Amino acid sequence: MHTHIDTETCRICGKEGMQVILSNCKTTFDETYSLIQCDSCSFVSIYPIPPVETLKRYYEKNYWHKGDGKLNYLLNKLYKFRMQGIVHDIQKIVPPKGRILDWGAGDGAFIRLLEETGYDCWGIDLYNIAPDKKTILNTKIEDADFRAEYFDAIICFHVLEHIENPVESIKKAFSLLKPNGILVIEVPNIDSSGFKLFQKRWQPLEIPIHLNHFNLRSLETLFKIAGNSEIMKVGYFSHRVSPSSIILSLLPFFSARAMRKRFNGRYPFPLMALYLFLQVAAYPFAYIESLMEKGAVLRIWAHKTESQ
Repeated sequence: MHTHIDTETCRICGKEGMQVILSNCKTTFDETYSLIQCDSCSFVSIYPIPPVETLKRYYEKNYWHKGDGKLNYLLNKLYKFRMQGIVHDIQKIVPPKGRILDWGAGDGAFIRLLEETGYDCWGIDLYNIAPDKKTILNTKIEDADFRAEYFDAIICFHVLEHIENPVESIKKAFSLLKPNGILVIEVPNIDSSGFKLFQKRWQPLEIPIHLNHFNLRSLETLFKIAGNSEIMKVGYFSHRVSPSSIILSLLPFFSARAMRKRFNGRYPFPLMALYLFLQVAAYPFAYIESLMEKGAVLRIWAHKTESQ
């Protein structure tokens, strides 16, 4: 039976009443957290919310880690292959030479991919490691100095789960979009079969740096509260995330962070090759999950319905 917390307020819908759905989650620093779910909108939050100083310990200085030599070249090729479908989907909706913001740009890999198709691309990321690229800014979206209605599209992959106030962040994102502009968000899916199977071992939980966990219902509530928008389509599969989430939940020592820690910042090529082989083997299971709408990710395509 789940413990109920009547006085806790949901950070999405603002209503009181949440229940503990997962407790006693230990971290690498031996801290303990729980996951609580809103009775009203089903949003899931870490509990308690860790202070900023605590979170800093969990974010490595090389949060975005660059590889080297042949391995880096092969990983870039693999990344391009996995993201090509998303690029094609964007090309169907966003006009040629349109202006796109990559919210959570990291090392700029996705921006470079979009620029190859002729888009005018910008990025923001608090952990950006591409300071030589002037179009990637070290900032939060709330502090980004762009004029209103500046972008044709904003892409936000695996950022929203890190943000303490997602409502205000999404409101700002919509304000930066042109009327009928597109917002694409991808987050881990807390309603996935992977979470139900693995529970605390489910790799996308990433406790405590993932403050938020969403399902379709809570994302629909977030969009409704944040602004005038309409959801165009929903997906449950990612070539980059879905197979790896299965393998890393079963075998967490294959994660890049674990390998870099064990091998002095390197990921040995034979182990990398084995990890990639296991991901290929996991593809059928990940794809079946997505067909059942229980995939590891939620990818929401929404457009801004009018000027805000």
